[in-house]
Formats: sequence, C-alpha cells, structure tokens
Amino acid sequence: PGCVFALGLMLARGASALRLCVRGLLAPEVVAYADALMWPAPPMLRHELNATLNAMASCGCGFALVVDLAESVQPRLGVECAAPCSWPRAFDTLSRLGPCLDEKRSASLSWVSSEEDGPALRRDINHVKLVFDPAKEALGAKVYLVARDGPPPSSPFGSTW
Repeated sequence: PGCVFALGLMLARGASALRLCVRGLLAPEVVAYADALMWPAPPMLRHELNATLNAMASCGCGFALVVDLAESVQPRLGVECAAPCSWPRAFDTLSRLGPCLDEKRSASLSWVSSEEDGPALRRDINHVKLVFDPAKEALGAKVYLVARDGPPPSSPFGSTW
C-alpha cells in the first residue's frame, strides 16, 4: 500500500532532516505507517490522528503521509488529503474539528472553478495538509490551491499530486 513519491532535503527551510512522502494511502495505512516508523507522539495525539483521518475518509479523501527523518522520526507529522475528496464536506469536517475557520472555508471553496467558467484555466483545491504536532495545542491545516490547464487528473494521486 502506498508508494514513496518524494524523498529529499528541504534546504530552503534550513532543515537537516530528510522529508519522506508516501502517497496512495487509506486512513488505517497512514496510522500503520506512523506506528511502523515509531512516530514519537503521545497517545492523545495518536488518537486524534486516527479519529481525524477516519472523519476525512468519510468525505472520500485519499491520503499521503509526510514525515521528517533525522537521527529519529521527528514528532511533527503531516497528512495530505486529496481528491476524490468532497471538498465542501471535508471543510465542514475540519470546521467541526477546529482547524478551519468559516471565512477560510468560504474563500477556499470560492476559488474552485465552475462549469460556467468555461475551458480556460481551471482553479481547484489540490490538497489540504493536516499537521499533527505534539508541540502545538491544536490540529493545524493548510489548503493548497492549484490552477491547471485542462481537467483534473483521473487518479486521486495524479501527476499534480
């Protein structure tokens, strides 16, 4: 399950850890990877990871795991949620869970092109990255927007993600 789609150093950020990205995962597989890597998170954060991913999976999201590796696995864990996600449902879920403000939900969803916009550059949501960090009190979320020429990839883990 899953495949490594990126492995590298984030030199522009001054990071010395190696970033590992594994895509094409289901919610239980993300949790299994985190366990196999011995992710150093307290039990409450592990529970939050499992509950959040199950909630996002119910919106149809596919997942990618993003983790930094140094001498050991770093405590901050990223999970990218991608199409075929129902973005309105996903943002509703994130609003309920806490990391999504109503105005950011509205702005993100209004970015998306509609059929009436015609065949010009298509605006869409590429993915939402959830950040599970023991040093923070709350779940973090970032939305990544995209503009592309043509329809979105047929695969939830297509060429742009």
